[in-house]
Amino acid sequence: MDLPEPVLSFEDIRKLLRLQYQEMYLSKSGGSPLWLHSFTVWAITAKLAARIPRFTIEERRLLELAALIHDIGKRSTRNQAILRQEKGGPVLHTATPDDIETELRPLMIDGALALSKSDIKTIWEFVLHHGLSEKQLKAATTPAFGLYSQVIRWADWLASMAAEEHLDFGVLERVKNGTQGVLDFTTVSVGRFPSPTTYLIIDKAVELYRQKGWEPLLILDDAVIFVGRCGLAIPEHSQLIERVASSMREETLRGYDIKIQYMRYEILSGEARKDPAVFLGANREHYEEILGDIEKGPVLFFRTLMDLYKHSGQLTSTIRKTKPIVDILIKAGGTKTITEAKEEWAKHLRIPAVEIGDVK
Repeated sequence: MDLPEPVLSFEDIRKLLRLQYQEMYLSKSGGSPLWLHSFTVWAITAKLAARIPRFTIEERRLLELAALIHDIGKRSTRNQAILRQEKGGPVLHTATPDDIETELRPLMIDGALALSKSDIKTIWEFVLHHGLSEKQLKAATTPAFGLYSQVIRWADWLASMAAEEHLDFGVLERVKNGTQGVLDFTTVSVGRFPSPTTYLIIDKAVELYRQKGWEPLLILDDAVIFVGRCGLAIPEHSQLIERVASSMREETLRGYDIKIQYMRYEILSGEARKDPAVFLGANREHYEEILGDIEKGPVLFFRTLMDLYKHSGQLTSTIRKTKPIVDILIKAGGTKTITEAKEEWAKHLRIPAVEIGDVK
């Protein structure tokens, strides 16, 4: 399923987040930057909104804008002092319509955004209501804003996991309950500390799940949250294991020490012998580079060919009889190499070996 791209351009997003970035405002008391939290909320909001059929492009645009500026009230001197733990008290960050308009005015002036007074009020409603309880949302003067505000609220909850680098199944369950019948969610969690192996598993999980129609919504150090349409099949655990194992085998064989000075050096040995297809795939660029060399290329090609024949059990008497070149290559790869290869070459050409010249 091909989903629409986010409505806002990255240039618009960069302009909107510039102030939050330059001043390094905090979003959480743990030190999470406000701009990063805002960007994460926008990214999640854009993906969720794109999957809800009833949302129009214009509604998605206003939602994305609301996601980017939903926490601008936290920039006040009082709130930043509380977040830096310099003073106590609750963080109160309700923005007014005038605050919203002031925030968006630079993009409106340069023509990047076309917004009416009604649009500003709608964005304000989205931002205002995302922090209300469900009971308060139902009592709001414009109940239709409920679902839109919920999307930002869900994105806000999920984005908070990124700051904590912790998969909160309680939060995820609340989001799943709120989107039942519209969206579905699943996770892949790695039961070990963050490491190169953990990141490889995460990377392969994203690759596999995307092929099955799932979209990564949030990637943590040791887990991924995916979103998809209801009823979407979840990949088998064994598929992920095989994909990770295959990738690890490939990485092991990448950069393998290939000796090509002489034909007698076996190339497909050790792990490369066990899985030649993975070995060749992992070293494809290396092969392509050397095969273009007039001296080294033939050695690499023919020695690899001989190893493939030999290890696959296909060096039968029939092959050797119908393809004389095979015996010539066998001789070239032996201990006496050139001498015996020249004799084999002469035999098949029916000319004395001394007339062939000095083959190196």
